[in-house]
Amino acid sequence: MSNRMLNKQFPGPSIFKLITDMFIISVIALDATKYFFISNAFIILFITSAFVLFIATRTTMSSRTLNSCVLLILFCIVSAISLFWCGDYPGSVIRLRSVILITIMQIFIILTLEEGYIQHIEKCILIGTFVLVMIVLIEGGGIHFPFNESGRLGTGIVDSNAFGKLLALSSIISLHFFITKKEDKYLIIYLLLIALVVLTQSRSAILLAVVFSVALFMVHRNKFKRWQVIMLIVFLMLAFFVLYSVGFINYFFERIFKMLAYYKTGNEFYDYSAYSRLMLKKVGVQCFLNKPILGYGIGMSGLLLDNSYFHDNYIQISVELGLVGLFTYYLPFVICLRRIYKNKNYLLVIIILFLMFSDIYNTTYYQKFSRIIFAMCMLSCCKSHRTNS
Repeated sequence: MSNRMLNKQFPGPSIFKLITDMFIISVIALDATKYFFISNAFIILFITSAFVLFIATRTTMSSRTLNSCVLLILFCIVSAISLFWCGDYPGSVIRLRSVILITIMQIFIILTLEEGYIQHIEKCILIGTFVLVMIVLIEGGGIHFPFNESGRLGTGIVDSNAFGKLLALSSIISLHFFITKKEDKYLIIYLLLIALVVLTQSRSAILLAVVFSVALFMVHRNKFKRWQVIMLIVFLMLAFFVLYSVGFINYFFERIFKMLAYYKTGNEFYDYSAYSRLMLKKVGVQCFLNKPILGYGIGMSGLLLDNSYFHDNYIQISVELGLVGLFTYYLPFVICLRRIYKNKNYLLVIIILFLMFSDIYNTTYYQKFSRIIFAMCMLSCCKSHRTNS
């Protein structure tokens, strides 16, 4: 259903679009902070207004849209069934509530938004990222401003690794806008975001930013002249040198050298972070082998690890929901990736691959901003089919 039809059939679709914008921006910027109650309010407002819009316009679903919604619901069903062998652990119910809420959000994004709105969502992601940057700068304070005690960009209410991942993803989006729109402001935004990624000292975020920036350049390599690529590389090297000279990224190199020393010697003294995460992965694999089909139940990682988590979405889902849960969670990713690749929407292909690779370093199945970004990708493969058919 086109936006013009919505304007005729539903009073105030522009209000719904405003609510959707605020919903996306607030989830991106506030959900991982102490201001999460604001994003929760916009989530409820978005779901309510989307439900009213869906009923009022009597939107018909294509078979592809219906199948996508069923795939999302399937993971919820598997998660809910796992409560039967979770016992009375309260963390399981809390985690299930998050999964159900996120799934409802994803379904209404797919049902009520149009493919043309995707680029607007991408801009909302950029806005939300910069709102979070401002929160980090404002909340930083103290002698370490704007870094935390370890010298990493972030505060006590924002995890530096998750923050770095969001910055890296936003940098990819801004680079795509610069390449396709030829507007210099997006190059400035990209360079600024890359600098912020480096300042988070997140090794995984820096790796993701570099790898997928190169991937995007390779996809659009015919749109660049050689001297432009050389100038950009030189500028990035100079910026990196300046950051190193003023001491902003010395801790990053220290972390890299410690990690290399740990992997060379096996001595946890050099890098306890790498050691502990490797141990968590080994524990997770062993737990998975004990119950490989259905797992221990949703949220049970908190009980197995004394309120900790595996720092790996693949292992976390495998331990909690077994192969059944892992299959139902990632099947929509694989199907969506295949369809979008056929449609030659390479930015969304890169975004899906970004999300899947970042899951090696993060637990994201209950992370709202990651699931909203994936819903945007699902929206494309559903509605582009409707347009082409």
